[in-house]
Amino acid sequence: MAKNIRIWKTIILSLCVILEIGCATVRPKEKTDDFLYRAGDLIEKRCAYWQKFEAQFSLKFNVPYDPNRYLLSYYQDHNRLRIDLISLWGNTIAVLVIKPQEATLWLPTKKTVYITSDADNLLSRLAGIEGHVTDILPMVTGCISSQMGRSVKVLSTKSQGLDLVSFKVKQNDRIWEIDYSPPLSMAVVENLPKTIRIHTADSDINLELQKATKQDVMSSSKFEISYPHGTSVIEL
Repeated sequence: MAKNIRIWKTIILSLCVILEIGCATVRPKEKTDDFLYRAGDLIEKRCAYWQKFEAQFSLKFNVPYDPNRYLLSYYQDHNRLRIDLISLWGNTIAVLVIKPQEATLWLPTKKTVYITSDADNLLSRLAGIEGHVTDILPMVTGCISSQMGRSVKVLSTKSQGLDLVSFKVKQNDRIWEIDYSPPLSMAVVENLPKTIRIHTADSDINLELQKATKQDVMSSSKFEISYPHGTSVIEL
């Protein structure tokens, strides 16, 4: 039982982590970080380019009680986001959808859906994360700036020329470290990070890009969840 609780907490927290770290599309106004200053125009182009796309990742929680790998399907259409966490056997473990004025988390094996008008409330109630999800875009695009929304700030970056190796951000009282392997070239906006490691004091996640497709048109049905009759619906 304790193992299952830890796994579910890690899954919920990790889905939230992926949405918590991101970028604003505004170029830094002050030279607070040399890399962000030098790459400002390229970062701005990257943010604009990757506003509508879908991608698949292999996901691994670096914890001793869960050695499994998962498939993570990711969809973004400007300010609409969807993440599906799927086992290697094809079972859906969790679906998280965030749209303006609504956030939904479906846990099929628990036969439960959480719905709220405030995505920040969903993170706070289920994962203990205080933040402003709607201010920032996902970090999977490598699109960062010195001030990312109301609650996230870049503390430092490590780079090789115009290639981003890693960066560290602070979100309220939490510190996040994001590493890219190989380093992400800001000069090639069409490329997404191949491998991403997200590290915090209480979680360590590896994401490996399987494929990514930029979309001109994305169906609204991608951001709707159809759950079976008998599912417990909890409004937060």
